[in-house]
Amino acid sequence: MTKVLLFLLLILGFYGDLFWGHPLSFNFNNMTGMEEVIYQQIRVPRVLVSFFAGCSMTLAGLLIQSSTRNPLSSPSVLGLNSCASFFVCTYLVFDKVSKGASLLGASLIGSLFGAILLFFMGHFVDAKKFPGRIILVGVCLGMMMSSLTNLVVILDENNTQSLIYWLLGGVDGKGWNDFQWLAVPFSLCFVSSLFLIRPLESLKLGDEMVLSLGHHPQKTRLLCLVLSLFLVSSVVAICGPLAFLGLIVPHLARKLFGERMKMLLPLGTLFGGAFLIYADWFSRYIQFPYETPVGILSGLLGGAYFLYLSIKENLAHA
Repeated sequence: MTKVLLFLLLILGFYGDLFWGHPLSFNFNNMTGMEEVIYQQIRVPRVLVSFFAGCSMTLAGLLIQSSTRNPLSSPSVLGLNSCASFFVCTYLVFDKVSKGASLLGASLIGSLFGAILLFFMGHFVDAKKFPGRIILVGVCLGMMMSSLTNLVVILDENNTQSLIYWLLGGVDGKGWNDFQWLAVPFSLCFVSSLFLIRPLESLKLGDEMVLSLGHHPQKTRLLCLVLSLFLVSSVVAICGPLAFLGLIVPHLARKLFGERMKMLLPLGTLFGGAFLIYADWFSRYIQFPYETPVGILSGLLGGAYFLYLSIKENLAHA
């Protein structure tokens, strides 16, 4: 039943984001030449970018949370989004070229740099013995990188406004090239993640049981991290840092589809795509007919949900 509802939700989201809530509304069956161009070159790629960005961030969140067995983990909480954003902004300020491959490369280097920093900082606070501390390390890392990003933005007086708008995170103005730079990394990472379903399922039993089942826990965690870095990098490069999307949607997906990775991974990923489509659709009503970056809405919802999870986690261990 949940599968049917998910697909109906997805179809309704595609239809609504394409045809409702736009400054330009027209009859699909009686399009003029200009209207057809607007539909094909603006609306369709925007909806597809929303879908694949949501899928990518959700899949990254599911992989990180499942491999670390920490419900508070996500790319944004661990500071990976902020590190990727810092490198992309720095590249834009000094290079002035916004090609997809270059932005993706800068974003990937930034997220990899963030992962390395997180590893060393986590080692100093003994994150292996106290897993909750890695969340605090990630939050601190994200705050430091956000501050450096703001410094870079204000140093570039000519592009300050455009960089600030990009940092809010959004899918408006995206075209077919942006869609390709999202769809290709996501497809490769999603297919690769399907081979990690059994190792991730076994991680729930503990590392000793994983070894007895013939899997390697550290190798599984490393592969999940690598896939997450590619997913996060592609989204940040194209859409900016969509805050907390990789935290809130995996939790909602677990409540809807259960804990079995065989169901959770594919259905939860689709649910993430549908979630961002609806977020983009509803965000246009905030100051219609003007655009409101979808990252504002996802940040507000995700921040409130993160606070709720933190309180719930503390009460559970009290």
